[in-house]
Amino acid sequence: VYDSKKDIENSKYRQYLDLKQIDFKETMYDTIRLSYVGLFHKLENYVNEVISVTEILFDEFYESEKTLNVWTKEHFDFNIRDWQQFNIVHKVNWVANCVKHRDSYPTKNPKPKGYQNINEEEKIRIDVHEFDQDCQLIIPFLPIYLQLMFLFAQHKMFSEELKNNFDPEDHFTISQNERLTTIEHTLKTLIEQMRKI
Repeated sequence: VYDSKKDIENSKYRQYLDLKQIDFKETMYDTIRLSYVGLFHKLENYVNEVISVTEILFDEFYESEKTLNVWTKEHFDFNIRDWQQFNIVHKVNWVANCVKHRDSYPTKNPKPKGYQNINEEEKIRIDVHEFDQDCQLIIPFLPIYLQLMFLFAQHKMFSEELKNNFDPEDHFTISQNERLTTIEHTLKTLIEQMRKI
């Protein structure tokens, strides 16, 4: 946008253009808003692929009637695809949905933190610096999400194994139960850390 403005200002045809009619700032805001749409689309595809890969990998070790998503809802009250449970993901999703469904007006509810009192009569205006910060927050979120999915899958596998082979005096059962407790603790800690992002 900056380069386009400079090009137009330095163009030999500038006398034919009404530079006051060209709103470079609004063009920049449009570009940033559309970038949020692209960012969320990439994030959503990544999450879906992580879930799919995790289920495929762990399905080779054991068969289960429940999907990983159902398992996490039942055992951890955690919906894998709930975009509002993590602050940064909620913001990116909210901006993308406002752009796609509300012509960039911030009227979609619930609003993320920091946007509860935004003027709904004006389009969302996010500067380059804020978009960059949001991208920098999403980047570490991705490997954490992958780790979380693998831990959920391990928890599911160990739990189902333990349920099918329960013997309180068997060394294997005791060992599995200890692993399960460790994984549960790790999952809860990881979820809490992700909610702070």
